[in-house]
Amino acid sequence: MLKSIFERDVKTVFISYPSYCNEIRKNDREDQENESLIPKYKILESSHPYNCVVNSLINAGFEETEGKNWNLLWSAPLNPESLKKLNKYQRCNHFPLTWQLGRKDNLWRNFSR
Repeated sequence: MLKSIFERDVKTVFISYPSYCNEIRKNDREDQENESLIPKYKILESSHPYNCVVNSLINAGFEETEGKNWNLLWSAPLNPESLKKLNKYQRCNHFPLTWQLGRKDNLWRNFSR
């Protein structure tokens, strides 16, 4: 059983693969065993830390971190190489090419096609 990273959630059952699969299932949280399981967020200097975002994260139980173990990254759009390096439990506030929808001129151009 793995303790949930969220305060109010129940524990998660971790089941390894059977031996005939010849594979080892890695526990994504092995490197965090000694750390608390409080979800963490990181805001890069390249983006503005909006109060509504920070307050929402704090109210949801997140803590700010400067380290590599974070669950949510608030930043400018990441390049594809950086997105590929994210772990399963890590999320960012942008997906590739969001500016195609976020800018009105690009949105209209794509919509009219």
